[in-house]
Amino acid sequence: RPIKGSVTRTLISLSPGGSDAIVRREFDLVTKRFVNDKAFRLDDPSKSRCSWVDKDTIFLGADLGQEGDMTSSGYPRRVRAWKRGLDPAEAPIVFEGEDGDVSVGAYVSRSRGHAFEWRYRTTSFYTSKRWLRRYDGNETWRALDELGFPDDASVSHTGSWLLIDPRSPIDVGGRTYAAGSYLAVQYDDVVNNGLKGAKCRALFEPTPTTSLASVSTTKDRLILKVLDNVQSRLIFLDAETFEDRGSEKTPAIRGISCSAVDADDSNDYFLRTSTFLEPSTLKLGDATQGAAGLERAEFLKALPAFFDSSGMEAFQSKATSKDGTTIPYFVIRTKGA
Repeated sequence: RPIKGSVTRTLISLSPGGSDAIVRREFDLVTKRFVNDKAFRLDDPSKSRCSWVDKDTIFLGADLGQEGDMTSSGYPRRVRAWKRGLDPAEAPIVFEGEDGDVSVGAYVSRSRGHAFEWRYRTTSFYTSKRWLRRYDGNETWRALDELGFPDDASVSHTGSWLLIDPRSPIDVGGRTYAAGSYLAVQYDDVVNNGLKGAKCRALFEPTPTTSLASVSTTKDRLILKVLDNVQSRLIFLDAETFEDRGSEKTPAIRGISCSAVDADDSNDYFLRTSTFLEPSTLKLGDATQGAAGLERAEFLKALPAFFDSSGMEAFQSKATSKDGTTIPYFVIRTKGA
């Protein structure tokens, strides 16, 4: 992804023969050419990790031919701060994990005027040890587990809010929240009081029939995709106050996904939809318009229709199993059949 303040450059991953091992090339989005002069470039295929720090620095994890570069799983074990124009093998090691880790990495995240530096050791498929600090180089590193974050919880941020997606029950602000909740806490509050003492905003809590499927972030909005009895509903929230900004009232039978065009500077997002009777369609939406913007979204492209659906209908019904469980199911049929 292009870095803030240098949106003309990005890194492209190329996979020789379609393998997991990749090469990295720096690409200029203006000239539409690969960069040659003092470019960030890795020609030897490996299961590498790269993340922009600034326009002339990258956090790099790769097999550079040195003992201890990779974990026993074959992924990076060390993080180097690679400066433009220098040999990556000579870049200083700023963080490293253990041989038994799955992978190790570091990155800088930026959102709405706030930047954080993260380090992590992935210890299993669903668990990670993580450290966090504000990206100014002077703040003390905070171990998230020592602040009360479970190793299996996903953590990101919008502005100064940390966003938590737990895979198991979690104690925040004197209350236990269920796995699958989506929670927000202020970074400074957590640092000063720990997760158990921090004030929490519950953005979503699951029920027996609802679950959170995904979250997309634009410049000023959070877009939550919620599944309700296998139907989807989009929730639009203010990215700072978390007030509702025009969410859908009822779920719909469809596949739908949202992805920001540029979460730093824009509220535009790519909207992908499909139904049992309509082909996959790509549109450009404005998150500030909320659910009303779904119908106003600009059409970009669609797959061709492979059958005539004009005489068909799709709907949802429910059945009850022998143990009393209600099971939703879909029916696609000729109208009136």
